[in-house]
Amino acid sequence: RKEFTIGYHVVCFIDILGQQERLAGWNDLPANGEITAEFLRALKKTAGSIVAFENHFRDFFEVYWKGEPSGPVELLDEEARSQYRELKEAQLFAQQFGDTFIFYTPIANSAKEITFSPVVQMLVACCRAMLLSLAGKTPVRGAIAFGPGVEMRENSIYGPVLADAYRLESRRAAFPRVVVAKKLVDLLDDVIQSDKRRSTLSYSAKLCRSLICQDSDGEFVVDYLGKFTSSVFRRHDAIKKEVRLASRFALDEAKRFDALGDKKLADRYWKVVEYVQPRMWHWLK
Repeated sequence: RKEFTIGYHVVCFIDILGQQERLAGWNDLPANGEITAEFLRALKKTAGSIVAFENHFRDFFEVYWKGEPSGPVELLDEEARSQYRELKEAQLFAQQFGDTFIFYTPIANSAKEITFSPVVQMLVACCRAMLLSLAGKTPVRGAIAFGPGVEMRENSIYGPVLADAYRLESRRAAFPRVVVAKKLVDLLDDVIQSDKRRSTLSYSAKLCRSLICQDSDGEFVVDYLGKFTSSVFRRHDAIKKEVRLASRFALDEAKRFDALGDKKLADRYWKVVEYVQPRMWHWLK
C-alpha cells in the first residue's frame, strides 16, 4: 500500500580509504573526559574527514552551474538556451554508512524531462573530491553508474544501479580514482552521435564526455586533472597548490609502500602517479 518512486538514476559510490587505521588512534576516550590535543587530531582525521568530504561534495554539486563557462552555451539558439537553463535542475541525495557514501540523483527533472545535467554535476563533484582528497592525504575510491532504481524512502536508493556502482567500486576501481560505467559512456556517445541538431541533451552529453577519460588499464574514469576540468576549477585561488600537494602525496605513498615491501599498494599508487604527473603541468602554467 506504499507508493515508490522508480526511475533512472545516476549513483556515485565512494569509499574513503585508510579510515580503519586512523580510527585506531582513538580506541579509548580521553580519561576523565579531558579532550587532549592527540585525541582532537585523531578525531579530525576520522570523523572530521567524513563530515568535510560530504560537505565538499554537496557544495560542488550545487554550485558548479553558477560558475559554468558560458561560451559553449552561447552556441545554442535562443530556444535551446532557454531549455538548457530549465534542464539544469538537479537534486543530490546521499546515504552514508561509516566511511562509505552513496550519492544519487534522478536524471529526470520535476517536469519529467530527461536531462544529463545531473550527470555533469556528479562528475564535476567527483573531480573536485578526487583532487581535494589527494591533496588532503585522505584518498578516496569510487564509481559512477547509471540505471534503474527505486527510492523506498528519503535518501534511500536501491536497485540495479546501486548494485552496478558497488560492483565497479569494489572490483574495478582498485586504487584512488572514480570509475565510470561503460553503460553510461556508451549512452553519452550514442546521444552525441545521433543528435546532429546541437540540442540541449547532446550539449550536456558532450560536457559529460569531456569529464571522462580512459585510464591506462582501459577503464573509463573521472578525468579530475583533465583540460576541461582545469577550465572549471582554475578560478579557485588555491588550485595550483592543491595540484602540487596531490601529486606529491601520490608519489610519496608509492615510495612509502615500495620501502615497506607492499608491492600491491605500491603498484596502485604508481598508477595514480602515472595519471597525475603528465596532466599536472598545464594546471601550473
